[in-house]
Amino acid sequence: LVCDAARTAISVSTTSLQTNSIRTAPFCLTGLHSHRQLYHNCTSREFVTPDNPFGVTSRHVIEVPDIVQDCRYLYGEMYVIASCLGLCSDEKVPCALGSVPSDGCLEEYGAEQRAFTYTTGADKYLTFLEKKKKEGFGDSYDYLTPQVFSCPDKKCIPFSKVCDLSDDCGDGADEARCHNHFRCNNTQQLVALSSVCDGKVDCADASDECNSQCGHNLSIIESRYLMVIAWIIGVTATILNLLSLIITTKQLYSEKSIIKVLNQSMVSLVALGDLFVGIYLIQISYLDIKFRAEPLTFCKTRYEEWLTGSWCAALGVLSTFGAQLSLYAMTVLSVFRIYSVTSKSLRGSPSLKMEGMLVATALVLVGLSLLISILPLTTSLEDFFVNGLVYPGNPMLTGPLDKPQHVKVLQAHYGYFKNTDVLSWSLIRRLVQGMFTSFNGPINNKRIHFYGNSGVCLFKYFVTPADPQRAFVWFMIGQNALCFFIITFSYLAIAVVVQRSSERSSGGKSGGNNSAKPSKKNVAMNRKIALMIGTDFITWVPFIIICSLHYSGIMDATSWYSLFSIVFLPLNSAINPILYDTAGLWEMTGEMCKKTRRTVNSCPTVNKTSTSLGCIESASDMDCTSARKSTSTRRSTTGV
Repeated sequence: LVCDAARTAISVSTTSLQTNSIRTAPFCLTGLHSHRQLYHNCTSREFVTPDNPFGVTSRHVIEVPDIVQDCRYLYGEMYVIASCLGLCSDEKVPCALGSVPSDGCLEEYGAEQRAFTYTTGADKYLTFLEKKKKEGFGDSYDYLTPQVFSCPDKKCIPFSKVCDLSDDCGDGADEARCHNHFRCNNTQQLVALSSVCDGKVDCADASDECNSQCGHNLSIIESRYLMVIAWIIGVTATILNLLSLIITTKQLYSEKSIIKVLNQSMVSLVALGDLFVGIYLIQISYLDIKFRAEPLTFCKTRYEEWLTGSWCAALGVLSTFGAQLSLYAMTVLSVFRIYSVTSKSLRGSPSLKMEGMLVATALVLVGLSLLISILPLTTSLEDFFVNGLVYPGNPMLTGPLDKPQHVKVLQAHYGYFKNTDVLSWSLIRRLVQGMFTSFNGPINNKRIHFYGNSGVCLFKYFVTPADPQRAFVWFMIGQNALCFFIITFSYLAIAVVVQRSSERSSGGKSGGNNSAKPSKKNVAMNRKIALMIGTDFITWVPFIIICSLHYSGIMDATSWYSLFSIVFLPLNSAINPILYDTAGLWEMTGEMCKKTRRTVNSCPTVNKTSTSLGCIESASDMDCTSARKSTSTRRSTTGV
């Protein structure tokens, strides 16, 4: 019982319903309309046995679907009926039965209930018992059920114990002709095909999860295409953000404008966060190549070493810290920019108080991001964030066990006990230790931490109503969605304000030249705003939708972790350096080009007006204002 509870043993239907002389498959029962529609109509198959040596003729009816079935997911009597009546979709599936010897089943049924065999085709048999009189009903007869499978030792078992994933004959004969199971390599244990490659270990040797069919368990990144994408995005994000961080940090010390200081500070934090995301992608890609060299070894130690280890936890912290810091900094930057467009108070050089507030803001963003990334690994909060425990080297407790599985194990060993909902992980460890004698010594266990929910060690965004982390996760999803809406609203507001200001400044001018220039700048600025909002939309909106569908049970998005951690979430990390610091990167490229003594024509030229796209980088930048001294009568927000 303990072993069954520790594994993901499935509950299957192995019997049909007997009504007088008719046996009915469960999916043909009256009232199960959805199943009847799924399996189309059901028809009755009638078998009339020939006169046997006792001069008795019996009639037997089985009601079955009128279309073929996928016998891989049928068990017991249902598998026997489908395989022996030719109802399996795979024509190569043999009948699970064989002929019954004339002296078989005597121990179970006696001479009065001798069995006989009905042949339905080549090497296909259905075995029936003769009818016998009911006690107390005179000459009335009872039709007996087709429940005879003859084991090699002439013992007979009912059909419900044939092909039911259990060795009932003692020599495996009742499961030998069945095609509905996976046989473990070392233990010869039988596992349902639906439990193979499902991420839960059922075989003591983990062979149901570590085989050629389970590609997603043999490496960190399932697809080689995703691995290539991870390298491309990771290297791109790392190089561009490192350059952006160097440039903005260098410019930050030389800036005298309060607007530029605020802008460069937040851009530096965005680059720092995106740099960590790039490093995460490079590291996860490198480890994936390393583990692909020995896939079976990695798979067998996937839970005992990788998902419970410090490397996975460190990568989870790195990716979460980087993503949150970048998002928070972009949000604050967008608020700064809309405030600078609509207010005249941010002018001149930064005061000591303003610099202090800026440093405090940066520390708060870094501290908040670090707190969010480390909090799920706190030991005192393990009841909220730990996904399960593994017991390395314990053949009884195989694979990862979550709390519900632990409850089943403890109930199987100790019997019924109340208040299972309040079991803490520390109490569970003590109770599991109590299941073994002192000769076994301490039972080692490892925690599957918050980031160990998937091979890519990502923040556990995909939760269900049963997960204890659901409140924290949905708080983070809601918070990130709020940041997205703030960024979107801020840049849309900037576009509207600048457009109106441009229209007012050019309204009183004669001719078309004066009004044409602002129009081109506004088009460029609007294009850049569209890119900022569009990349944020692609990153977060589909992700939030998938999280909601997974939580509601409409879809299982667990296998999507690799796609979101490699493509969707890091997308901004590779694009942000281009969106937020284009001019600086081009300036550095030009300098590097000149140092290598290339011709002037081959070096990229820097046009601060065009590359900054209407000076949106600094939002009401003083350089933009000084460049327009000839039009000083305009409002200060005209050139933003």
